[in-house]
Amino acid sequence: MEKYRKIRRKLVENQMPWWYSGIEMDLKMIYIIVSLIYPEWCDDADIRHQDGYTIKWKHYTRFALEDLRKTGVLKKVNPGKRDGRWVKI
Repeated sequence: MEKYRKIRRKLVENQMPWWYSGIEMDLKMIYIIVSLIYPEWCDDADIRHQDGYTIKWKHYTRFALEDLRKTGVLKKVNPGKRDGRWVKI
């Protein structure tokens, strides 16, 4: 399995236990924490070929956030904005 899919699967399966309910986090902080937990899977030099600039592991981390939003674990703080603020419910 591709390492980025592993990141997504792990984040969704364990529901980000380091993140406490009611705490807001921005996407940059989430990226820092994920890279500290899974340093072997977080290679900033691995870029998506589709657009030429998106870092793959960050892309899959966003997928995990959306998966957790759909299951009611997380929600966007400002759903109408692209400010990257999330809160754990």
